[in-house]
Amino acid sequence: MNSKEDKKIKKEQEINIKENKIDKKKRIEKMLKTIYKLKDKILKNKKQIKELPLIFLAKEDNIKKKTREECRKIKKKKRHDFFKKIFLIIDDLEKIIVLISNINNKDDPKLRGISLIKKSLLDLIKKNNIRIEGKIDEIYNHEKHKLNINKENAHKYLKIKKVLKNGYSIDKKLLRKALVDV
Repeated sequence: MNSKEDKKIKKEQEINIKENKIDKKKRIEKMLKTIYKLKDKILKNKKQIKELPLIFLAKEDNIKKKTREECRKIKKKKRHDFFKKIFLIIDDLEKIIVLISNINNKDDPKLRGISLIKKSLLDLIKKNNIRIEGKIDEIYNHEKHKLNINKENAHKYLKIKKVLKNGYSIDKKLLRKALVDV
């Protein structure tokens, strides 16, 4: 009996040893798969780490460009707003000149002083590449000119006979239409 039992035990031990070997192989394979996955993750992470400075530089560059563009737009808007206020001052000076001319003689020192101020402002406008719109004998253009009185027959071939208020444009943008009679 011993011998049969011994054989049985020995057989069971052999089976256990085989099963253990198979389990060991499976565990090793599983561990290898995990190791390979981790190696892949490490390689991807290393690549991302190498790319990070480039990504940050690109983002920084984009922020700088966006900031410069926003500053340029703000400066342009402020410049346009500033000159719109100057145009109003010039209009007021022109009205004052007309009033003083009607009341006093044309050699009045006040009139000359106001005329010099107006001339200085007009020089400032010219130095800043601001174009004065609306000149006598210029062809009427509804995009640049506004009629003093609505005329049904006003079309693009009529010439300007009188400029009541100058129009102004800067950087190819019309800031104010000229008030004209055709």
